[in-house]
Amino acid sequence: MKRFLTVFLSICLLVCLIPGNALASDESRSYTFELTADGMTELFAEKDRIITVTLTLARQDSAEKAMMYAMQAELLYDDSFFELVEGSVMTAPGIEWTDMARRTGGRAFYLNFVSFSGGTEWESRTQLGAFQLRIKADGGASAIKNENFSVSLPDGSGSYPSTANDINVIVSSACTVTFETGGGSPIPPETVQYGEYISLSEAPLREGYDFIGWYSDLDRTKPFDPKTDPVKGNLTLYAAWQKAEEKESAASTTDAAAIPLRLLPLAAIPCLLLILLLVCGKKTVKFDCLGGSPVLPVKVKKGSKILRPADPAKPGAAFSGWYRDKQYTVPFDFEHTAVKKNMTLYARWK
Repeated sequence: MKRFLTVFLSICLLVCLIPGNALASDESRSYTFELTADGMTELFAEKDRIITVTLTLARQDSAEKAMMYAMQAELLYDDSFFELVEGSVMTAPGIEWTDMARRTGGRAFYLNFVSFSGGTEWESRTQLGAFQLRIKADGGASAIKNENFSVSLPDGSGSYPSTANDINVIVSSACTVTFETGGGSPIPPETVQYGEYISLSEAPLREGYDFIGWYSDLDRTKPFDPKTDPVKGNLTLYAAWQKAEEKESAASTTDAAAIPLRLLPLAAIPCLLLILLLVCGKKTVKFDCLGGSPVLPVKVKKGSKILRPADPAKPGAAFSGWYRDKQYTVPFDFEHTAVKKNMTLYARWK
């Protein structure tokens, strides 16, 4: 193992030092997805109040119009705190929307746009859509999160740099934090004031396992540190575990990898880390629509699942699902299949 890691890191270093290997990037435009509730990013409200959520796409580099080829955004909300008001959704021309349940809990409000005519001219600030939510909760707070957003390049090979913000809706300052210990010793729920920190003093225990830490999502992809991360709403934390013997094995591997890393020139380390992140980090799922309207690629952390995109359209044909092969022998199960490598899904038409 040590020899393999040494060779691998050496190859990475050589790649870093070869001229002309910089990653392609188009920064000729930049965008931000501006999310508000009743015009604010932090809103104090009461039960049964109806709020209007608005998403606007704004260019950051210029106030001029520009051609838009494709874009997408996904707004995540807690359906135990909010309820979508029927008939309240309004979107800009050409923008499709879907409100769907998430496997990990809550719902996702998904918006997407694809030009079928080689691009459509948009203003520098374009309101993508607006919808209303009724507050169901008696107390606490909840965030509406702005995730999985992108503005596509003309050829669909990537996206322009973009940023986004979340919004917080506060009914009362007392937030409830629930702990899912996943087989460990139980920890009772805690009431924490909005913006304050959890007073948790001890980690849960589980025989034969070592506690890794707390995560704010069911898939354990978003670490949460009770000592440094303030509570901004009602929250469920999930414990992550590792078998004791696996931890020892991982420690040995880390020691072996550290030897060649310390020998690298300091100037090469950032490039090396970038390559390691590309190799071990997110995977890309592409969608081959086979003559239908295009669907933007999705990047996802290795081992995670993806949400089903909006169905493509094709004149004279009906879409009947996504498959892992062009022969349509293996349908893709979005609900249960984890993405472990880069892959392409193929649209089937009838």
